[in-house]
Amino acid sequence: VLIDNRGTGKSASLDNLADYSINMMAIDVASVVESLNLPPFNLLGWSLGACVALEFAHLYPNLVRKLILVSGTAGAKLYVWPVNTILKQLVYPMGATPQEQYLNSLRVCLPEQDFNKYTDVLTQMYQAMAPNYTSPQVGKAQLNAYKNFAAAEYGTINLSVLL
Repeated sequence: VLIDNRGTGKSASLDNLADYSINMMAIDVASVVESLNLPPFNLLGWSLGACVALEFAHLYPNLVRKLILVSGTAGAKLYVWPVNTILKQLVYPMGATPQEQYLNSLRVCLPEQDFNKYTDVLTQMYQAMAPNYTSPQVGKAQLNAYKNFAAAEYGTINLSVLL
């Protein structure tokens, strides 16, 4: 089962940025699990999904058989924020088309030689998910969710330069 977080893919976008929190997204996952009446399962979360998966496993440990986290964070005091120039590129990727924006957002995540080596594969990935691609503006909501998650123990984080 693949779940789109709030405001991404085919899920509804919410007007209030406060409605985008890791905790709320984990509860959204629980609602899907409950409605499908799923038994304990292997849960994989990638990036923001890793944060949501970690929160879900914390809230509903009896439902998670195995937890796989890819490229996420546990937040709190151990979290190190990327520099603002990289965050800006992730939230507002450059490009005239959604495909260019997608590829440029990945460009900042990979060494240049790897990006060049795998551009064709990344393009194929985009084309496979293109029907569900969401606007980079969703990045604002996702960034807000990251901020709330990391700030739980880390304290207030000023990312107003991005919003």
